[in-house]
Amino acid sequence: MKFKIDRVYTSTLFQIAIPIAIQNGINALLTMTDILMIGQLGSISVAAAALANQVAFLLTFFMYGVTSGAVAFTAQFWGKKDITSIRKVLGICLALCLLMAVIFTLIAEFLPSAALGLYTEDRSVIELGTRYLQIVGISYIFSAVSFSYSSVLKGMGRVQIPMLVSIAALSLKAILSYILIFGSFGVPAQGIIGGAIGTLAARVVEFFLMLLIVYLRRMPIAAKLPELLTFNRKFVTSYLKIALPVVFNEMLWSLGVSIYTGIYAHISTEAIAAVNIATSIESLAFVLLIANSDAGGIMTGNMIGAGDENMAYIYARRMLILATGIGVLVGGIILAISGFYPELYQVSPQVRSDARAIMVIMGSIFWIRGSNMTLIVGVMRNGGDTRFSALIDIGTVWLVGIPLALLGVYLLQAPIWTVYLLVMGDEISKYLIGLRRFISRRWIHNLAHIGA
Repeated sequence: MKFKIDRVYTSTLFQIAIPIAIQNGINALLTMTDILMIGQLGSISVAAAALANQVAFLLTFFMYGVTSGAVAFTAQFWGKKDITSIRKVLGICLALCLLMAVIFTLIAEFLPSAALGLYTEDRSVIELGTRYLQIVGISYIFSAVSFSYSSVLKGMGRVQIPMLVSIAALSLKAILSYILIFGSFGVPAQGIIGGAIGTLAARVVEFFLMLLIVYLRRMPIAAKLPELLTFNRKFVTSYLKIALPVVFNEMLWSLGVSIYTGIYAHISTEAIAAVNIATSIESLAFVLLIANSDAGGIMTGNMIGAGDENMAYIYARRMLILATGIGVLVGGIILAISGFYPELYQVSPQVRSDARAIMVIMGSIFWIRGSNMTLIVGVMRNGGDTRFSALIDIGTVWLVGIPLALLGVYLLQAPIWTVYLLVMGDEISKYLIGLRRFISRRWIHNLAHIGA
């Protein structure tokens, strides 16, 4: 594939990608710092926080599914300059995200031990994780609103506001977490409970900042409640045809990944700690890939909405080439730091050794994982091909990854790094199927015709 970048493409790409990269980079760096701080408390605290965050993990991916549909529609409606339909998309997005946030909050507050018991039988981990989860669970409703507004702004290319709001909220989280986890300025040390309080405070601040900026600046999505609820049945049906496959995709995919965690937990608490240490760098590693995928996907969606499908394919091809190059570069960095990064944690030598081995595997195939994310999230979803992308994303996890993980743990009784290697079989199969779909161009679907 030839790689040609014109001035308009590069200018637009960087205008969208740089704020996304900054936002995700700070998010990833502070998340990794949070895990590193908790890592000073020992393996039980690391495992408790990791398992408690599985509940938020499932909710986040449900909301990501809903908002991915919203981004796809918004990008194409914005290419058509259809503000009325964008506000309708925001209304549907808010309703679905808030509904699921309420359900997950009820689980976190009233069934935390039962939820954590699905992953481990270690009572000390469940007890500590329960206290953590009940505090963090309050933040889910605030996150649902912020997530919805941020995603629609992203679909419009207005990425600076989510970036600034996220930086402010996450900086507050890092400061509060440090003070409350270790105890500073006369505040008693509270361990991982301090991290939970910091998370809750950050989500509340994020919620208020987002709404204040959107409505005080009278942005295009500063809609009144009736405007958010004026969609008709045909509009909702059209939205759900695109969004529901993404929702089921994210829910079933994240459930599958959550099952990976449960399978790892059956090896040992130390295995969970090793995986969590190794994967703590993933969000930082994916920063450039997410920026490329989101920015390129928005531009591709704009071209489809404007009726230029050939240019949409060209943009998507450039996005995929960039993703492969970035994946190779970042994978090499992961390999380079694998020798010393696990040494930063106060855990057993075996946990450090397993974490190093997992990082080596991660770095070696990182370019495939980055390409998969670009194919599914950046290309297919923004192109409106959500059903096929859901099939390959879900199918490879449930038909390849989970069976291989079960084989490794229960039949081979393999160490954690070997099980992790087997799980990566789902990424390889996903890449081969996704690349063939991309070349066919059957992922291009115009969604803007259903607007106002």
